[in-house]
Amino acid sequence: MSSTGYNVTQGLFVSAGFPGLGDIPIAADFDGDHKADPGLWRSSTGQWIIPTSSSNYTTSIFAQWGGQAGDIPIAADFDCDGKADIGYYRSGLWAILTSSSNYTSAQFYSWGGAGLQPIAADFDGDGKADLAYIVPPAGGQSQAYAILKSSTGYNVTQPQFVPAGWPSLGDTPVVGDFDGDGRADPGIWRSSDGSWIIPLSSGAYTTYLFSSWGVSGDTVLPNRLTQY
Repeated sequence: MSSTGYNVTQGLFVSAGFPGLGDIPIAADFDGDHKADPGLWRSSTGQWIIPTSSSNYTTSIFAQWGGQAGDIPIAADFDCDGKADIGYYRSGLWAILTSSSNYTSAQFYSWGGAGLQPIAADFDGDGKADLAYIVPPAGGQSQAYAILKSSTGYNVTQPQFVPAGWPSLGDTPVVGDFDGDGRADPGIWRSSDGSWIIPLSSGAYTTYLFSSWGVSGDTVLPNRLTQY
């Protein structure tokens, strides 16, 4: 942890489930204390099991959501209450249970389709997660982020598209607020040469951050696009 200066003798260990049950680790701030909670989603049953940092991991949030074959779990703040909501992506259907309703009220959105990579991040800086997916390359063009913003009411007639690189070059989408303006930036990491290419929201995606770090075979961070 950073609070220990990343001291390797002071590691924190929290139970993270059983792969045999389809448990998928998914970390986010579910209790609003500004610390990530090490939760998991059990794909075999759709159960969410989240030990909370505010309780020193002695109590857990339990919820039931998703669980069909192919569902992709999502954790992001869609209701702007400072707590991550839980959801799943199912072939273009986004199904979200909000923390502000104690995970009893569902929101449904249609954006994307089968076989696409869902992305949940706040691209417009309004405190609510936006919906996005990666558009595969076609006709010689690069792949792209297709973003549906909460500030438009998730209006499907007002999407935004930002280039997202070429898979043939080993380009991996990476999302984070790299310029500190409170908005997620839709970048890529090129494994073939370790390049980071990040169009910045503060520059209307016309200015870029470039860096070289890593080699082919590395796992880049952030590396889970369904949460931010």
